[in-house]
Amino acid sequence: MPSLNDADRKVFPDYYILGWYSTGNDVQQTDMQIHKALMDINENPVYVLLNPTINHAQKDLPVTIYESELHVIDGVPQMIFVKSNYTIETVEAERISVDHVAHLKPSDGGSAATQLAAHLTGIHSAIKMLNSRIRILHQFLLAMQRGEIPHENSLLRQVSSLLRRLPAIESEKFQDDFLMVSLPELC
Repeated sequence: MPSLNDADRKVFPDYYILGWYSTGNDVQQTDMQIHKALMDINENPVYVLLNPTINHAQKDLPVTIYESELHVIDGVPQMIFVKSNYTIETVEAERISVDHVAHLKPSDGGSAATQLAAHLTGIHSAIKMLNSRIRILHQFLLAMQRGEIPHENSLLRQVSSLLRRLPAIESEKFQDDFLMVSLPELC
């Protein structure tokens, strides 16, 4: 299990790890090993088990929350999972949003596949527009670098700020893919 390093803490300095989750019908033996590894970061993490099995008769969320307790069993101290009670609280805006999404139906009587195709087409259009704007900005920055247009420090600060907000992807595959693709090839 990877530990939380300084780089992770710098990305989300205001967040604190409360626990972890997995999917399944029941707690597994390996879950306690993962839980104990997380205890280096949080002395009492919460474990949330999400049951992916569909049960139409069930009204509650298929979620079980566990806390760990140290029990002495046959004279040997052992860490065990104990179910924890929980209450889900929402504000009115969340309930309205969820209700609205749950009751959405295609206005033209189309199928879910038609809706998905329309959604993906919208995403594709947004990506194309983003790519176009990035290309224009790239050309502008290159012209500024070549001295064809005067330097605009305020624009350079805005670009720098934007780039600092992008997630840092540090993997060999990303670097290879990134270096192989140039901006004109993205469209």
